[in-house]
This record gives sequence, C-alpha cells and structure tokens, in this order.
Amino acid sequence: QPIVRTVGVAVAAVAVAVVVRRVLRRLGGGGGGRDDEMARFEELMRRMDEDVEPGSSGPTRRRRGGPGRAAAPSFEGGGASEAPAESKARGGGLGGMFRRKPKRPVTLPEVLEKHKKAKSFTEGAIDASLAALPAHILASVRTESPPGEEDLTALRDASELSASEGADVIADAAHAILVDLIDEAADAAEGGPTMEALGHVFGFTRTAAELFDTVAPGVSIKPVTYGGKLGKNRLEKLYSQYVASDSPEDVEMLQSLLNIKDAAADRINQKVIMDSLMEMMKDVDPAELEGLGMGDLFGPGGAGGAGGADGEGMPFSPDDIQGMVDALKTALAEGELDKAEVRKELSESFSQLGMDLPTLTSALKSNPTPETQELVALLEDIME
Repeated sequence: QPIVRTVGVAVAAVAVAVVVRRVLRRLGGGGGGRDDEMARFEELMRRMDEDVEPGSSGPTRRRRGGPGRAAAPSFEGGGASEAPAESKARGGGLGGMFRRKPKRPVTLPEVLEKHKKAKSFTEGAIDASLAALPAHILASVRTESPPGEEDLTALRDASELSASEGADVIADAAHAILVDLIDEAADAAEGGPTMEALGHVFGFTRTAAELFDTVAPGVSIKPVTYGGKLGKNRLEKLYSQYVASDSPEDVEMLQSLLNIKDAAADRINQKVIMDSLMEMMKDVDPAELEGLGMGDLFGPGGAGGAGGADGEGMPFSPDDIQGMVDALKTALAEGELDKAEVRKELSESFSQLGMDLPTLTSALKSNPTPETQELVALLEDIME
C-alpha cells in the first residue's frame, strides 16, 4: 500500500539521519568539511521530505511548479491561444512556458525560417532573450543593443502579429536557445564547468519567461522543454550532477526543462542522498555503527551496498526499508538510540506530510495487515 511504503521510507530515512548525527557527535562534531557534509545531508533530507504535498491526507506528490514557482496556464492544443484575463493571475510564464515536450525548431536558423514573415520581430525576440547571458554565448546572432520590452512589443505590432502569434515566436526562439545551452551543459566537464553552464540555463529561462509574460500577456502556449538530440540517460546524468552539487536551488526547474519524470527524479535524489551518506561515513570506524545497532545498514547488502537488482546501487528498496526499520527497532530496544530524539525526527518528517504521529498511527490501525501492525507497534513504542 502506498501509505505503508511512505511511512516505511520516512522511518528508514529517520533511522539513517539519527545514526549519522549520533556518530558525528561521538566523533566530536568533526567541524570544517564534516560540518559542511552534514549541512548538505540535511538539505538533501529536507528536499526528500518536500516531495509530498504538505496538508495532504496521504503520500500525494507535490505538483512540480507548485507553490512558490511561477506558473502560467498551459495549452495543449495547436499553436497558442488567448487565455481568459483571470489566467494572468496564475503566474509569470515560467511554469506554463517551460513544461512538456513540444515539437519546435531546435536551431535558430530554423526559427528564423519558420517565422520569416516576421523577421524583424523574430530577430528582436532572439536578441532580447539572450540579453541575460554572457556576450560570448551565441555571439553571432546578437546585436550591441537588444530591444527592450516596449521596443519588442512595437516590433510585434509592426509585424502585424497577434499576442498569440508573438508568443509562438518567443517560445520557438526560447526552445532553440535552450537546446543549445543544455547541450553545452551536458558536454561540459563535470564540476564547475557544468554548474556554470546550468547557471546560464536558469538565467535564460527566467529572462525568456519574463519576456513572454510582457509581450504576450494572458496567452497560453505549448510549453517549452528540451527537445534536442540528448537521450534520457544523458539528461538524467545532467540532472544528477546538479542535484549532487553544493547549492542546487533550481532542482524543480531543471527537472521540468529536462523532462525528468517524478519516479526518475525520486530515484536519482535517493541515490544522491545515499552517496552523500556513504561519503560522510567512509572514515567512521564500523564499531561505531555496531554500537548503535546499525552495523548491517552500511555493510554489503545494506542500503549503502550493492543496492537493487538493477545494479545501480539505488537505495530504499523494500528490503532496505525493512532492514532499516528492523535496525531502528533493535537500537531502540537495546537503548542505543534515544527514543525522544527519534520521536522528534519522526514528528518533523511526518509534519511535512501534513500528518502527526497519533493520526498516522490511527490511520494504519484502521486497515491492519502484517506490514501495518509492525509499523504501528514501532510508532506506538516511539510515542510512549
């Protein structure tokens, strides 16, 4: 059952988090790089918690592009259409413009050819979209004085284009530039060069969305996402590199732009968390883990070992979850972990799900199975 798996994952994650904190405290806090690793691990755990919509009655996925992100209405028919005036209040173009894979030109020459009857406006849209990027990027198609928003609107009117037609031009130009930027990011050396290239992607995306919102207010279009030559594996690798970076502030935007499905994003996020955890624990004496009742968790076959049947080391398989829950029960029973600390961790984690421990326990009790009975017993023990 989804709710049982959600609770199991939360309990397993809490078990890992509690063990890490206790080991680091036993080692004297570490300081320096160890403190940085701890802060990064906390951020990864927080991001996993936020994959569930707060206030929901169960493990409902948070909608990508949800609260806090600009989101214009999307249009899944052909071309673009005038949206009702009230739709404008739903956002600034980012969520609707940059989502779902369309069939659009993938190079700027193709864009110019497609919209040759509105050449001046198309060239202006391309130039204005590039304004936020460093001068060396696509320098051959840029001018020294890109048009401002009012100038671009005047060019659209002079070309006798409607707001909907202007929206299609901007979206086509945005797509071709986006393909170029993402291809460059995928080809860049790992580390700093990749992160710099992705920074250009995010800066451009925001600029294009603002431009779209100004020149084509109230218009709904076929959303823009990557439609270039890179395959799923390359795109997922690029996403994984960004998630694992020091300050991934635009994870949801990148997931949307790269067409990464929620299931794949969750798998990648979990792997990054476990890789981070393994990095933190590599210098820890195994005896420290044994003393916490968690020795099997990080050994061969544990969550940090070979992983699932796909051989990719993906954590939190059903066996992993059960192993961590069992280890947590043992550690609590033997007094190796502080019940109050675990209770605090669980309460904070479940609050992200819009639930509290007593309510969740009652929900699990209402549909008893061997799985739920075990979780209920554990939760009740923790609440005592």
